[in-house]
Amino acid sequence: MTQERETPADAAAAVICEVEPWALPEPEPMTLIALWPGDEPPTQLEILAALSSAADQDAQVLEELSLDEPDVPWAIVVGIPGLPVALNIWTEPARELPPDETDAIGAADCKWVVGVETLLEPGDPLDRFITLMRLVTSALESSPAILDVNTTQWHTRHDLDEHFTASSIDPPVEVLWVIQIVNREGDEQCTGSSWLHTHGLWRCGKPELEMLEVPSAYTNRACELLSTIAGRLLEEPPPAPGEPLMIGNEMAVILQPWQEVAPYLADDMPGSMRDRADENDNAHTGVRAVVCDPNPRGAYRPLWVWPQAVLDRMERDDAVLYPAKRVSQRQASIARATWPELATMFTSLSEPLLRTDIDPVRPTDSPSVRFIIKAGFLESDQPEENREHLWFVVRRFVGDSAEAQLVNQPIHFSQLRKGDITHVQRETVSDWSVITPQGSFGPSSVGQMQRVIDELREEVLKT
Repeated sequence: MTQERETPADAAAAVICEVEPWALPEPEPMTLIALWPGDEPPTQLEILAALSSAADQDAQVLEELSLDEPDVPWAIVVGIPGLPVALNIWTEPARELPPDETDAIGAADCKWVVGVETLLEPGDPLDRFITLMRLVTSALESSPAILDVNTTQWHTRHDLDEHFTASSIDPPVEVLWVIQIVNREGDEQCTGSSWLHTHGLWRCGKPELEMLEVPSAYTNRACELLSTIAGRLLEEPPPAPGEPLMIGNEMAVILQPWQEVAPYLADDMPGSMRDRADENDNAHTGVRAVVCDPNPRGAYRPLWVWPQAVLDRMERDDAVLYPAKRVSQRQASIARATWPELATMFTSLSEPLLRTDIDPVRPTDSPSVRFIIKAGFLESDQPEENREHLWFVVRRFVGDSAEAQLVNQPIHFSQLRKGDITHVQRETVSDWSVITPQGSFGPSSVGQMQRVIDELREEVLKT
């Protein structure tokens, strides 16, 4: 029995369309370009054998593609059992790159590339993206780097092996998009306002996101906010224009089509109509949503503006954003996996450098390090979605548990109060943070955290 598979073109009808104005006119394919070492192009048989070995399934040629490209030796449509959408695969000569980029990705000895194009599953684009990246990474194991054309981001062999081969933890959801920050030409100090926008969400069936007129001092927080919203949109439909999107406790933003915001910007502002004129590829027009404050400003003509209230709270560390479930699950997996490193660093410190109380830090206090962990608690009669995640200051580690003191008053969980001391089990931990005079470090920055603590410990020993 043969299994019918859709080609990327056939799968267009299966794309989940959002309501206007967020519906995409057509699906955007995911395109990868893998460097091929050597002077000779790969053959169809080589690529089919490599894909079959990587997938542990027989890759089949469904169609030979006829292209009017003399430099393209062959192009085929390939079906692999387990993949509901087929792959368009071809080879062509490698394009010349700037010398610094060539050296960075190891492209000097690569005269050819292998292209792979397909459609992501709108219901779970991250899962499909990871599956395809693992397949291509394993099949083309001699390729020094793979270009994600949708985001213009190169993944080096080290990155490919770390994120898609060696680790049992999926790469972060941000691998699906990049955020570009645009300042007006000549503003080398970035003293003016910035235009932030994503690339990569269209292939997920979602609108690209933007933020306009953001003061440059807020760009880091604005990137964090855009990434949080992008992750949420992969799991839930975007709200209609003007409807609030709750992105934190008592914090909301709204989304507006770019056509409702950009025309009212001065021409010298990044992201204005001047930046979007005469675009044949539609890269900065099309279906794009601008993240705005819920309340427009202006008496005569109210205009939609950047979400200053939310970014102000984030800048004051007075905001807890609601992340996507996939983001929370990944963070919890990393937090539990790095528990031994966290405990080791804790036991390497002693007073006065180690702080185990929940008292506020005062300007006159000596430099100190605090270890805080977040864990989920649930009333016995409540559904899982009501689990409340609470922060604790660690007092001591005991194997796979920690004696810790609750930092804040719970909102829903009635069995604990601020200041209570309890034992937190490793399997309930969803996040952790080590707060030092040099900044805070989480599960994804263990190495940096260890170096900072080693330096602090050496300074204390010297004094």
